[in-house]
Amino acid sequence: MAKVINLKTKDDITSVVERLWETAEEEVFLVAAKDSAVLKNIIAMKLLKREAERLNKEVILITKDSVAREMAKRVGIASRVALPKNKKLEEDEEVFHDISQGKYESMLEDEVKAKRESVSGPRQFSDIRPNKAVVERHSIEIEEKDEKISLPVKREADNSSELDELINERALGDSFVEEEERGGSEENDQKEEKIKNFFDRPEDGEETKEGENEEEFPIHGLAKGERSGREKKPFFGHLLPFNLKKLGELLKIEKVRPEKPSRKPIVPFFSGKFLGMFAGAALVVALLALYFILPKAEISIQPKTEAVNQDLAVTADKGVGKIDFMQNKIPAQFVKLDKRQSQEFSATGQRQVNDKAKGIITIYNEFSSGAQALVEKTRFASVDGKIFRLIKSITVPGAKIQEGKIVASSIDAEVEADQPGGDYNIPAGRFTIPGFQGTPKYVAFYAQSKSAMSGGASGLMKIVTQDDYDKAKSEIWQKLQPSLDSDFKNQLPAGLKIIDGAMNEEISSVESDAAVGSPAEKFTLTVKGTATAVLFDEKDILEIIKKKLAGKLGGDKDLLLPAEQIGYKFSSVDFSRGQMVMRVKAAGNLVWKINSENLKREIVGQNEKAIRDIFSKHSEVSGARVVFWPFWVKSTPSNLDKVIIIVK
Repeated sequence: MAKVINLKTKDDITSVVERLWETAEEEVFLVAAKDSAVLKNIIAMKLLKREAERLNKEVILITKDSVAREMAKRVGIASRVALPKNKKLEEDEEVFHDISQGKYESMLEDEVKAKRESVSGPRQFSDIRPNKAVVERHSIEIEEKDEKISLPVKREADNSSELDELINERALGDSFVEEEERGGSEENDQKEEKIKNFFDRPEDGEETKEGENEEEFPIHGLAKGERSGREKKPFFGHLLPFNLKKLGELLKIEKVRPEKPSRKPIVPFFSGKFLGMFAGAALVVALLALYFILPKAEISIQPKTEAVNQDLAVTADKGVGKIDFMQNKIPAQFVKLDKRQSQEFSATGQRQVNDKAKGIITIYNEFSSGAQALVEKTRFASVDGKIFRLIKSITVPGAKIQEGKIVASSIDAEVEADQPGGDYNIPAGRFTIPGFQGTPKYVAFYAQSKSAMSGGASGLMKIVTQDDYDKAKSEIWQKLQPSLDSDFKNQLPAGLKIIDGAMNEEISSVESDAAVGSPAEKFTLTVKGTATAVLFDEKDILEIIKKKLAGKLGGDKDLLLPAEQIGYKFSSVDFSRGQMVMRVKAAGNLVWKINSENLKREIVGQNEKAIRDIFSKHSEVSGARVVFWPFWVKSTPSNLDKVIIIVK
């Protein structure tokens, strides 16, 4: 069975290699999106090819990106546009992770809200209006008095039954709209009067005298972490005084009357009464905002810390598959990049030359299956009669006989012009052997050159000197090295680190179209530079350090070790084996964990001094700073969302 691995856009080469290690199948299909990071990095493709060979796995890249398929072809990875249909494939399973309770509840709340919004709300009574009718709204003035709510000691069952009966009678009767259209009815007016009298009458056992003290339910704050045993009085009890009688008046439903064109609103929009009501409502909203929104407490906590240091030798080895905590060995990646650059230069040397042109020809035998020996100096004539001679003796192999037909055999040989001079620098063409002229072999033995003859010259001419060659090589390398260094670092796989000394750049080859000492006015030199480096994942270093500090760490402490506080010193490197030894020095801190939610619950309703006393009992806290806002707030709000704890 073949394995199918789906690559995400931001998957880097390290994660792909890890998934190769974890895969047991020998045939793996890598399905990559067009914008996958791996497809844009030739070094990553080379690493993938090397790891696949080391693991004896056949990797096939599945992508519609033609550039990515060409890149895969160049590094030796097979590629396809789509998955094969005749293969039994095993897809990657998707792993579902648990989510936190808070996120789950938030998700449910959003779902319920979306469903409620998708369903139209119930029809309101105010939506039911007869044609050509308007709603007459009456403003109700409520006398503002400080009144207290008293709880009834007892209510008889017959009173509740009476109220229910009155309400049912009201519900079973005609609608208010129908009553108004008929002009109202005396019976309904009597029912309305009954309901009003029911709300106005005193409860059984209730005194009606003014000024009598009634039981109150004040709100008591927290004092030293203890709560009062008395009940809380609602906050709106201080702001909205009312009694049952006035509640009955407020609950009266607006009546619908036929529209009268000449009728004017009772309260003009810009009247003094309207503006006063608006100002009062704005004042209430402002007071509510001051009480509920503004108060907050911000507490900055400094957790307890302990400095820790580590100094150890670590070996990065490309032959290691996982971290070896006993020998401090970590996996390494060996990366190599080649880059070429060519440039034309002028020759500066001069000398008297008398050189013969040279070249390579391919000699064919269509005569017989027997081999044919050709001695040194054997002549070959070009189409225009120029004579070239073999530099050394050769033997042309015999022709092959296939299905009764002669199939020519061939051999390459170097020839030299019979005379010096530039006239023999002829283009590629066909040659015959004059020595076989007049025999059947003259037609059956022939030669063909694939490139022009060159090097023929005579007289005083420019030549390429050793100094020309060395200067050209140095000039190209000075331009090529910075470019090679930049390209190498830009194409390094994400997540891998390289340190000073672990990278080597050198000239791996030099090619020239004119040899040193040969005549030429100009020559072109091509230099190939190679950069190699040993890289590693810095996370592996952190894992080794945590392992060394396992005795000091625990469930109540974390290791705070930023990457900039880890120092590396190069010791030695073996590029042929892909190994590097380095010295690692780390200076970090053990930080005690702070449970912010538990602390919030402890300090709710407490003043600054009480908060500091609470923190003094927590050994994980080394210091704290408390800020209340606005200035009149002297204790933490009861709303936990208004208590902000910042751990530094």
